[in-house]
Amino acid sequence: MVRSRFSAYCLGKFDYLVETTHPAYREDLTAQMLEEQTRDVHWLRLDMGPCEKDQPEGENGELFDTAEFYAYYELEGSVRQIGERSFFQRKDGKLYYVDGVARRPKAYRRPEPKVGRNDPCPCGSGKKYKKCCGRESA
Repeated sequence: MVRSRFSAYCLGKFDYLVETTHPAYREDLTAQMLEEQTRDVHWLRLDMGPCEKDQPEGENGELFDTAEFYAYYELEGSVRQIGERSFFQRKDGKLYYVDGVARRPKAYRRPEPKVGRNDPCPCGSGKKYKKCCGRESA
């Protein structure tokens, strides 16, 4: 369900987003409103996290299917990230989106340690990075 809703955002299929929202939660939701909110957004990628079925949530312990994801998008020239733990519920045999809780953004991890300007150059020349390979990046 998360993937299909992400694809709908990418393709501008806002009616599908309204249709797949639980009827009890779509009273103020319109396709036009979703289109206006995402007009300048260019969706890039979706990373899925864990998905679980029939998880008790909320004050009264209702059962929900849950899914975690991070979506990447471009807005005003910069790449941004949104994360959510989404809640889904079945009604009449169909699965509907109910709500979501924001997740903290994933921290960026460098594949290799950062080389400081005054550190020895990783190329092995014996010079400082700023006087060797770092000169090209300055």
